[in-house]
Amino acid sequence: VDPLTEKYYEMSPYTYCGNNPIKYIDPTGADMVIWYGDENGKQRYFMFNGINATQAPQNSFVKDVITAYNYNVANGGGENMQAIATDKKMRIGVVETGYDNVYLPNANAIRFNPTAGLKLDDGNILSPATGLEHEAAHAVNNKKGVDSKIDNKYGTTEERSVIKGAELKTAKANGELPANHPGRKSHADGQWVVTRSVISNKEFSTKSSEELRKKIKEFRNSYTPEP
Repeated sequence: VDPLTEKYYEMSPYTYCGNNPIKYIDPTGADMVIWYGDENGKQRYFMFNGINATQAPQNSFVKDVITAYNYNVANGGGENMQAIATDKKMRIGVVETGYDNVYLPNANAIRFNPTAGLKLDDGNILSPATGLEHEAAHAVNNKKGVDSKIDNKYGTTEERSVIKGAELKTAKANGELPANHPGRKSHADGQWVVTRSVISNKEFSTKSSEELRKKIKEFRNSYTPEP
C-alpha cells in the first residue's frame, strides 16, 4: 500500500453499505467478507472462513479471492489471509477494483484487482494472490496496532516489514521468486502488470499492462482533496 494511499483512495465511492463494507454485517460467522455484485447488479457479500468454499456463490470475483487464499496457504504462505479468515477479531472486507491493490483502514477493507500483478525491476513478477497477502498483512498489522515510523526506502517501517516479510515469504512459497531473493529493494521497486489469472506470475500482454498503469495514473491524478 502506498504511504499516500489514504489521500486519494478514501474519497473513492463505494456502492455498498454506506461507504463501510463491514459496518452493517452481523458480528457472528466467518471473517473474510468478500463483496460482489449479483446478476441483478445488487451488492452482496460472502463470509469466507477458510473452509466453506463449497458454499460460495457462482461469482468470478469471489472465486478469485478464494483461489488466491487456497493457493497461498497450500504453498506455505498466506498467513495473514488465513488469520483474517479464521479469527473473528480480524474481520476485513475484500472488494473488487479495476485499479491497484490497497488496504483502506478507515473502510476496514482491501480493494483487490484479481489480475494485477507486480513486475519487479529485476523482471520477476508477483502474482495477484501474493499481492492480496501483502494487503492482508497491512490489515492484520493495523488491527494489531503495529507501530510504524518513516523509512526512507519503503515509506514506513511497517511497509518494509510487509514487503520483507509476508510478501517475500508468500512470493517464494508460490515459486515467484528464487529462494535467495532478498525481496524488493524499495517500495518503488516494480510496476503493475496484468497477469493471466489471480495465481499467475505471467504477464497477459504488454498492451494490457500499459493500459492498466495508465488507468491507475489517471485515477490518482483525478483525485481532488476537499478545501
